[in-house]
Amino acid sequence: MKSEWASTRLESILEREFEIGSEKILVRGTTSVAALGFALSQAQSKKINDLPHLVVVPSQADCNRLQQSLEAFDPLRQSFVLPASDVSPYSGLYPSPQTIADRVGFLGRALRSRDGDLYIATGVSLSQRTLPKKLFESLSRLLKKDDEIPGDFNSWLEERGYSAAPVVEDRGQYALRGGIVDIWSPAEAKPIRIELFGDQIESLRTFSPNDQRSIDEVRELLLVPAKETLYLEDRYEKLVSAVRADWDRRKVPAHEREDILRSLLQKQAFPGFEFLLPFLYDSTSSALEYFPDGMNLWILDPESIDREIDETFEEWRSDEHASTASVLHPPLEKIWESFNPTFRPTVGRSITFSLIETLQDDSSQVRVVPYRSASTQDLTGLSLSLPFGSDQWFQAIGQKLRTIRDSGERVFIGLRTGPPFERLVLALERMNLTPVRVANDEYLWAQWLSDQDNDPKIVHLVPRTFGESVRIEEERLLLLREDDFFGKKEHRRRSSGAEDFQSQAKRLAFGDLKPGDLVVHVKHGVGQYEGLKLMPIGGIESEFIQVAYKDKDKLYLPVYRVGQLQKYSSSASTTILDKLGGTSWEKTKSKVRSHLRDLASELLELYAKRAEAHRPSFHLNEQDITQFEKGFPYEETEDQLRAIDDIRKDLDSTKPMDRLICGDVGFGKTEVAMRAAFFAIQDRKQVAILAPTTVLTFQHFETFRKRFDGWPIRIQVLNRFVSTADAKKVIAGLKDGSIDIV
Repeated sequence: MKSEWASTRLESILEREFEIGSEKILVRGTTSVAALGFALSQAQSKKINDLPHLVVVPSQADCNRLQQSLEAFDPLRQSFVLPASDVSPYSGLYPSPQTIADRVGFLGRALRSRDGDLYIATGVSLSQRTLPKKLFESLSRLLKKDDEIPGDFNSWLEERGYSAAPVVEDRGQYALRGGIVDIWSPAEAKPIRIELFGDQIESLRTFSPNDQRSIDEVRELLLVPAKETLYLEDRYEKLVSAVRADWDRRKVPAHEREDILRSLLQKQAFPGFEFLLPFLYDSTSSALEYFPDGMNLWILDPESIDREIDETFEEWRSDEHASTASVLHPPLEKIWESFNPTFRPTVGRSITFSLIETLQDDSSQVRVVPYRSASTQDLTGLSLSLPFGSDQWFQAIGQKLRTIRDSGERVFIGLRTGPPFERLVLALERMNLTPVRVANDEYLWAQWLSDQDNDPKIVHLVPRTFGESVRIEEERLLLLREDDFFGKKEHRRRSSGAEDFQSQAKRLAFGDLKPGDLVVHVKHGVGQYEGLKLMPIGGIESEFIQVAYKDKDKLYLPVYRVGQLQKYSSSASTTILDKLGGTSWEKTKSKVRSHLRDLASELLELYAKRAEAHRPSFHLNEQDITQFEKGFPYEETEDQLRAIDDIRKDLDSTKPMDRLICGDVGFGKTEVAMRAAFFAIQDRKQVAILAPTTVLTFQHFETFRKRFDGWPIRIQVLNRFVSTADAKKVIAGLKDGSIDIV
């Protein structure tokens, strides 16, 4: 990666203020997360980075935007976020394991914060109390190579809230296999594999939770409690007594207490256990207490922080009053202490960013410095009010951007690679500007700023997304995003990693298969699925997939290796079962390889003939294409953009297109097909869509009609439910060119 940091005016201002001893600074004129992200990412001053940084922002969305900005400007600037509980304790819902793990991971890193480390939180997340700092410290441990693990490591981990698992796929899990311990501490970005010699650590390596393969060696492992709520031996009797007394005081019915009381007596966690925080400990702590005495406290928009805190507190207070008979009902005053935006560490500095100058009792001690940012609405509104690619759009936006550059303002546009990127390159060139493509691994901000100072035609295109669009007036810097030119689209969330793996496993185990079905194992061949079986392994109940083979042999496959199985697609009897350890499967694979070689030879001959075929390249209307793309209500995935871009390249070529688009249900293949159909119609071609079933023809017919609504394109359907007379009309329409898609 190539990096070159830029010197910012804000860094110079703050460095000067810190040198003269200023400890309270009001930066007046901006509340932009992108402006703050740019300044923090570029700051290399030892005077500024001589303490850890804690940035407090109004909302979780602001946390995400700030992190996005930091990654866009400097990916090496690692940051840690403290999320707020995603549900009210009185709502009847329970916080997600992800949120719990993020919170304790943040606390563990805060305890060991070093100069220059960057932490991000909301006022609401800092207002929520957590387990005592001293207890957290006593339960945490830093492990390095040659250290010895604690005795009875299983019990040691489970006392800290970790759960045993056959394989580690989520934070808070551990797995023991002889001399290897896999563990995922919430304070670590990846799970870590410990190799032992006796009780001594020989090596520490990260590994992938998806395929369980070791990756890189690391120097240390920070083990912190896996949860905020833990059973403590010295508090256990007080816990049960306090919970019972609370139930009696609120007259909670006995039948509602039973399940939770049983879990408490067995020292088991249960849904909502996190809400017993004030009953588990004699006292609680604020996340602020986990930091050292000295820090740089950055407060972004204190008025909005105050408002978010007040609104959340009032919501929780209202829920508390409305749910007095709920079995889980912690006293609000013991789990909440409103964060004060004017808080200043005993030793350290506070830097507040606000659009206005707020008056304080000690305002004489506050140094006020101007630093302004502004909205980009003047350009964005103009851009989106005109059809992209039209003559009016080119004239208006080109004039606007040239005026901005002539004034000395530097322009950077962050957007994804793919068709939008290429389209904007062509548009800027047509505006008589010089678009400079930035490589994915380049962060040369000092050089880029200098290049734009020297050449007023240069505009840099950055293949990353800034947290927001903003004009940073003090830096003569304009940051724009893809949305400013193509409009904003809805994001479709897709699961990934362990979550995606588990959902696939469940689909195969309980959806596609039933006992008696034939399956194929990648190494052992064809077997018969016989269901799931629970078996104790190392004292842990684990679930296995049972597969029968020839001569009544059995294979027990851990469910996390379900990816090694595939449903057998041919109808056949059980006589084709392979034998475990036999040669029949290898012989079958050898025959298939031989057949594939023959098939490949035939395909090579076929494609040699195809390579000789030629056709005119397609002529496309970019303005119409852009308008059609805007009709897609979601943000395209990277795979969709790549497929669409490949189709465009195929159509630009003089060789016939031959392309196969593959993907799971719901991953956007139909939209790719509709883009391809639109491209073809742009060049006055007709399009035929073939579907394997009658039901699919009706489904695609409705989908295409809705997607092409408003365009002068006629779409018809042909299947066995279309009458002979109507079918003849459709065929006639195809012949005379009045029908575009069938």
